[in-house]
Amino acid sequence: GDSQLVINQLKGTWRVKTAHLRPLWTKAKSLLNQFDSVQLEWIPRAQNSEADAVANQAMDQRKGVGAVKNKATGLPKVKPAVPKLAEQSSELPKAKPSLAKLAEQFSKLPKVKPVPKLANQISELIAIAKNAGVKDFLKLKSGRDEFTSKRLPSLKEMVPAAVQNAIASAMADADESTLAKVYRWYLRGLPADLAIRKVQVDLEVSEKIIQRRQKR
Repeated sequence: GDSQLVINQLKGTWRVKTAHLRPLWTKAKSLLNQFDSVQLEWIPRAQNSEADAVANQAMDQRKGVGAVKNKATGLPKVKPAVPKLAEQSSELPKAKPSLAKLAEQFSKLPKVKPVPKLANQISELIAIAKNAGVKDFLKLKSGRDEFTSKRLPSLKEMVPAAVQNAIASAMADADESTLAKVYRWYLRGLPADLAIRKVQVDLEVSEKIIQRRQKR
């Protein structure tokens, strides 16, 4: 990120001295803990101008402004990588409802026995699958495990071809990093449709953190 203050506060190098930043810091740390691994690095804005321009343009488009090409940078329109969360005033919104329909489509796919340390949480999530909201998915944390360091080629060797094809079909625009995250959650014991929803939720929440930081 290009905010040295935010990066160093999240890394624990600098203390959070400003009162109004403490709740935001606590929230950001809580959300970062949902991911398998996180690398925080400060990049001065002068060295990050193109990414900064693209991010600002994407936010403007979501607000309904800046829908044309940025004349200053010449950058094209940016399509958000993940669906925007519905706005709610006091709580996180539910996961994208349309993804819940994947359950029936994926019901005949092979399943993996949940890893022991996540067995109870995964069983609870499966039990409420169609009604699960963002908070339900965020409560599921893997920590570092045998799958964390594995990259997509290695993960593909462990995931049945039918599951790979179904995931690829449902996430046609996903990059390799996103697919790897889905495969990891599948191998930890989530059914393929819930693995997709889990990763979608994590990405959406991460995106909201970035947007809030850029608005400050």
